[in-house]
Amino acid sequence: MSEHSTFSSVLTSRERTAVPAKSLSFVEGVSMIVGTNIGAGVLSIAYASSKAGFLPLLFWLVVVGSLTTITMLYVAESTLRTRKHLQLSGLSHRYVGRFGALMMFLSVCVNSIGALTAYMTGSGKLLHSLFGISPALGSALFFIPAAGVLYLG
Repeated sequence: MSEHSTFSSVLTSRERTAVPAKSLSFVEGVSMIVGTNIGAGVLSIAYASSKAGFLPLLFWLVVVGSLTTITMLYVAESTLRTRKHLQLSGLSHRYVGRFGALMMFLSVCVNSIGALTAYMTGSGKLLHSLFGISPALGSALFFIPAAGVLYLG
């Protein structure tokens, strides 16, 4: 599929995608990954360090950071070796099979729900401190548009 494909040409080529693909620049791709993962993680670091202490937190940050880096290098390698534009579930289906695609889909769903929960909690507290509304109402005010974004993709 070329960068200049129209929506109708994508549908007629029988590819399973909702919109025409647009290649991300390097900066856009890095920004998307960093913004999603660091944003939700920063909300939990202060809480985790207050409960566990600094040294256990540092240990787990190094372990999880290393595993995440290795995983992303595997994804980058398989993406570079695959000449087609595929998302994570498509890569999983190609290299691991139907079960891999299902597991990838479920893991992305769980990750999205976890990030939404973390952002919702943090936003509720932030809106409470800024506007004096209840944290539950602040969380709901954040949840409605954020869930819409997740639903629409």
